[in-house]
Order: sequence, then structure tokens, then C-alpha cells
Amino acid sequence: MTGRAKRVTIRTVAEDADVSVAAVSKVLRNSYGVSERMREKVQASMQKLGYRPHSAARGLRGKTFTIGLLQNDLRNPYLPTIFDGIFKGLEGSGFQPLLGVGQSTEPLETALINAMIDRQMDGLIMVAPRLPGEKIEQFAREVPTCIIAHHHPDEDAFDTVNFDDKLGARVAVRHLIEQGCHNIVMLSQALPEPGVSNVIQQRELGFIEAMGGLNKRPSDAIVHGFFDAASTETLIRELLLKPDRPDGLFCWSDMVATQVFVAAAEIGLRIPEDIAVVGYDNTYDDQLRPFGLSSLNQPGYKLGVAAAQLLLSRIEGRSEAEHKVFSPELIVRGSSLRSDDT
Repeated sequence: MTGRAKRVTIRTVAEDADVSVAAVSKVLRNSYGVSERMREKVQASMQKLGYRPHSAARGLRGKTFTIGLLQNDLRNPYLPTIFDGIFKGLEGSGFQPLLGVGQSTEPLETALINAMIDRQMDGLIMVAPRLPGEKIEQFAREVPTCIIAHHHPDEDAFDTVNFDDKLGARVAVRHLIEQGCHNIVMLSQALPEPGVSNVIQQRELGFIEAMGGLNKRPSDAIVHGFFDAASTETLIRELLLKPDRPDGLFCWSDMVATQVFVAAAEIGLRIPEDIAVVGYDNTYDDQLRPFGLSSLNQPGYKLGVAAAQLLLSRIEGRSEAEHKVFSPELIVRGSSLRSDDT
């Protein structure tokens, strides 16, 4: 019977790549000054030899080379694009992301983050957490943290990466007005947490600002709900069957906008002639062709790359907070583009 295979070590990799142990260590740490040729040479040897860094041993030296990645929902089709960006941003760094799903509940999110910290993960990336700002700050004092899709522009304990959600809502409303809409309604989602850090609440604020010129009370112009498919379908049908139904809808997400398409078809309403629709996230272009959903484009990939890069620099010692904000772009398609004689 053969014995246990000898473990491939950093020294084995160095000998195979014909470089020093220090050079391999620098590649593993993604240190500054490592040439691309050196990195490729070392990584080729690691792949050939099946080298896997010993994270427990590295933890004793101060790093485990693991990143805790907290997200709230596996069903949202926008999130995979964020993860693609995070993976790209961590590429070549030696850090591995480990995923936890908080299911949009504060107790579960808290438990998952505590578990990540207990396992000595080197940093955290949270995607649209439901945690209040003070709790996020408490965790960030323990471990480098970057938040995606949660607005905290004055926070100094952690970094944030966002698109300008208020701007996106204003652009959507302005577009609907330009298309001749007078009775515009926002389909939003009621949230239990207070404050205005959440992206949905930011979009509501932008909507209210843009609607100021239409002399319509926000309470009459924002419909809340949309927690599941059944309740969303009911709310949309009730809204579209009203005698004073809206002629323009701004949906907080493309997921809700797609159900407007279904309800309108069942009722016999035409899009955009009877009701113009604008979504958010630009996730359903392929599925809704050739008709097309107008939507605010905010590439999740861009968010993910930026968050990973900020977190790595935090781990390396940066202490001053950075808050990146990108501008969304309205992609106009058939769902909101009315002809002059509509």
C-alpha cells in the first residue's frame, strides 16, 4: 500500500519555477512590484503541481486569504454580474471568496458575519445588506469591509460602492414625462429598516424629487409591496384596473417590470401606447426582445471589481474610507418609447 502523497510546498513550487521562495511568496501575497512574467511562471508551476496554500498556516502568520461574501437573495438575476466582478477583482490575489446568503433578514446576516469573523476571514464584502449602519460599522471595526448597494457616504469605518440611485430615478421620471406621461407611479418595495441607505429608498427619494413638478403627493405616486410573485401580480392588476390607472410606471427593479408586461397583456393594455414602463438594472434585454424593456443600466460587474479592489487595499493597510459612486445610464427601448401620435 502506498503512503500518503508528499505535500507540495512553496519550496517545491520555487524549485519547479526556478525562482526563489521569496518570489513565490510575493506572488501569493499579490505584492507590489511582481512582474507579469514572474506571476505567470509561478502560477503555471502551482497549477502543474497542484499546489494549494495552507490557509491554516497562513492564518497563524496573520492571513487566511479568505474573503467573506454576504448576499441577500439567490433569486435576483442581477447579483451574478456583481459576483463576476468580485471574482475578477480578486483574480491573482490569492484570496478566495466564501459565500453566505442572509435571505434579507438581520438576524441571519448577523450570524453569518460573526461566523466569518470567527473563522478569521481577512475581509468582508456585503451586497445590499439589511443591517443598520451602526451594526455594519461595528463589524467593520473588526475586519476590513466594503459594502455594495448601500449608501453611507459619510462613513469612515468601511468603504462603499454604488451607482447613483437617486439620479437613476430622476432620469427615469424625466424620460416618462418627455414621452407624454402625466400620471406616473413608482412600484417600490416596503422595507422594515429605517433610514435612506438602502438603494430602494434612494430610488424613492429620486422619484419624489423628480415628481415635484407634477403636483402629485408621493403617497399617491408610490405603491409598496412586491415581496413575492403572487402579491406582485395582485398589486399590479389592481393598479392597472383602476379608472385612473397610471400611464407611466417606474419599477424599482426589472423583476417587477416583467410582471407588468404579463398583467398588461392579460388585461388588454398596450405597452407603451396605454402604459409606458421603465425598469431598473437592465437585466432582461435578451428575454424581452424584440419588444424591449427600457431600464437603468448599472453594470454589476463594475460594482464587483471596484469593491474587490477597495477591499484588497483595505487589507493591505489603507485606513481612509473611499466611497465610489457611478452614474447609471437609461437604455431606452420599446416599453417606454412612444411615437408622436401615441
